[in-house]
Amino acid sequence: MKTVTANLKATLSILLLAICATVYAQKLPGVQPSTGLRAPANIKIDGKTTEWDNKFQAYNHATDIFYTMANDDNNLYLTVQATDAVIAKKILGGGVKLTLNKSAKKNDDHPITIMFPVYNAKSYSKTSTLLSKIASNKHNNVNNDSLQYAINSELAAGEKEIGISGIKDITDTLISIYNSQGIKAIAQVDNKGALTYELAVPLKLIGAGEGARLMYNILLKGTKAMNNSHSVTMDDGGTMLVINKKKSDNISTAQIIAEYETLDASTDFWGEYTLAKK
Repeated sequence: MKTVTANLKATLSILLLAICATVYAQKLPGVQPSTGLRAPANIKIDGKTTEWDNKFQAYNHATDIFYTMANDDNNLYLTVQATDAVIAKKILGGGVKLTLNKSAKKNDDHPITIMFPVYNAKSYSKTSTLLSKIASNKHNNVNNDSLQYAINSELAAGEKEIGISGIKDITDTLISIYNSQGIKAIAQVDNKGALTYELAVPLKLIGAGEGARLMYNILLKGTKAMNNSHSVTMDDGGTMLVINKKKSDNISTAQIIAEYETLDASTDFWGEYTLAKK
């Protein structure tokens, strides 16, 4: 009886959190206002949003992410959070690609692009499975703490590269997260399975000063995992097992298909940001 009561409380708690998140998302704009936002003085690139009081500037429905863009005197910051497990998997499998256009136009001859995380087949296989476990209602907070630790340890060990293009001082297309240029990136989850991505890019690398206008695009590339076969090949040669769409004659299979279609889909949006002054 105690076990049933505990499970019921855990389920109700998760449902309440989901409802609160939905209400919060509905109150936010789909794209952050273009007026610049000064980053908190205590900002850290650690995969946590405590310095933001766990609040965001926008919730974009096209990509299903919360996000905040901000700057201080030295860096441009992007914080993204996915509270849906499927979107979290999509980010880990396909990355978040940030495009910055200094011309303040969507069409720019010299865009800057930054991609993180860069797909790692071994890491993705482990973390996506663990994310599914957190998302289910079968686990209490103690179990989820253990799952959170396992996921974050795997992410710390496996997500070691950042994709770069358009920055003249960086000729490599992939750089280490421990780079000397000052670009920082991390992705971590909390014990509810919400994935937080954080990025910091030095303004000197962007070539933009105080008051400059930037056009930006945030793209969730997707895993490109879905086709009509049982097994598909990922970009790096790894494979992922899927169920044939033609055999989706029951609810559970249809749900799996829907998840893979979401994982596969490339989604993005455009916004404008003006660097905040002191």
